[in-house]
Amino acid sequence: MIFKGAVLLFMLAGGIAIGYLAASPQASDFTLVPAADVTAKLATPPARLMQSGNYNVMVMRRVAAGTAEWHEKDTDVVYVIDGAATLVTGGTMPDVKTTEPGEQRSPTIAGGAAHHIAKGDVMTIPNGMPHWFSAVEGSVTYFVVKVR
Repeated sequence: MIFKGAVLLFMLAGGIAIGYLAASPQASDFTLVPAADVTAKLATPPARLMQSGNYNVMVMRRVAAGTAEWHEKDTDVVYVIDGAATLVTGGTMPDVKTTEPGEQRSPTIAGGAAHHIAKGDVMTIPNGMPHWFSAVEGSVTYFVVKVR
């Protein structure tokens, strides 16, 4: 059941992202990740499923809080496959460090809004918005489509 829901939303998120990118000359190749490959990658996240032009599709699993992130150019479209977590968005990132051009990380976020996210939730995190998985309830597995 988890797999069917994950594939359905992956197709939806991927379809939205690819539809958005269809006008882009960078998105000219058809890409298929067979269900068996998706299942194998779900067993060992983090894993990249596909990348082309200005999008990137990954499956991620967290078992603990991570570091706060900020992306200058990437908007994240996220579908929670399984589990639950607290996601903090907005605010400021104390002790921020640039990890690569257009990418910043921080141990925490100050003054952001906390959101409880769980299986089946879909969200977008616009580029330029700090975000942080501040707590994880056991584990959380999710697809993320990064659109540039």
